[in-house]
Amino acid sequence: MNRNLIIAICLIFCLVATILYRTYNKPHKDLSDIPADFKISASDWLKEFEQNEESAQTKYLNKIVRVQGVLTEIQQVDQKIIWIIETGNPLANVQCEMDPRFIDLTKNISTGTTIDVQGICSGKLMDIVMNQAVVVGR
Repeated sequence: MNRNLIIAICLIFCLVATILYRTYNKPHKDLSDIPADFKISASDWLKEFEQNEESAQTKYLNKIVRVQGVLTEIQQVDQKIIWIIETGNPLANVQCEMDPRFIDLTKNISTGTTIDVQGICSGKLMDIVMNQAVVVGR
């Protein structure tokens, strides 16, 4: 084969590998600096899902949502910190997987506190699920 062709193929391979590596290891957005698409209380949010789940999924899925409610539980599952926000319905809550970069800022927050949390809505299973959640308004 032509030597220049082999060099060109190697360069293209290296470029593609670099792009894939950087894309895979790209850090998440800092949601504390981005305005929310929606601001809602935890109980009102659950009511929207209960009234028309399909419409609520379409409206909120993969959107940044700022939700206010009472923190009822803090769970640690492996390396993840999950906050449970009360909705008024004992069968469904808002489950927030906290962004690990900001965990140190949340150590002074205890259960029973009314909080504002902002994150990306992942939809509703039993609970409404939010990822990359950060505390806002403090």
